[in-house]
Amino acid sequence: MGATISHAMGVVELDIGAIGRRVLGRRRDLGLEQEDIAERAAMSRAYISRLENGNVSSPKVNDLASVAAALEWPLDCLLFGEVSAEGLEDALTLRFGSSVGEQVTDIILGLVVARPDRISTITQVVRTLLNEEPRAAVAS
Repeated sequence: MGATISHAMGVVELDIGAIGRRVLGRRRDLGLEQEDIAERAAMSRAYISRLENGNVSSPKVNDLASVAAALEWPLDCLLFGEVSAEGLEDALTLRFGSSVGEQVTDIILGLVVARPDRISTITQVVRTLLNEEPRAAVAS
């Protein structure tokens, strides 16, 4: 099921089914129940359930922004499954250095494009990379 949103630059087509899958995946990644997201977003649990199941025909941008905030996620990730390449590369570069940050960013963005259905798993891997202590190089 698709829906559109209008903004200053034109009309954008949304894949409501994909948005619902992202909401469900992110909620599960966070270990939360529908009631938790509903409370955080000041919405009903029924709306969250309908959204996860792709049964919201014309979602309001403000509602989706509230759900994204409840999921501790940027709105673009919720709507399009996209991550900011600049933000990701900056974080990885700070953590691992310039060349590794650039290479890892390219790999991760390639995975996101190739496997948008796995964005929750990819997000978890990135979090692990950013939170884990860098390992010392092993001499060969």
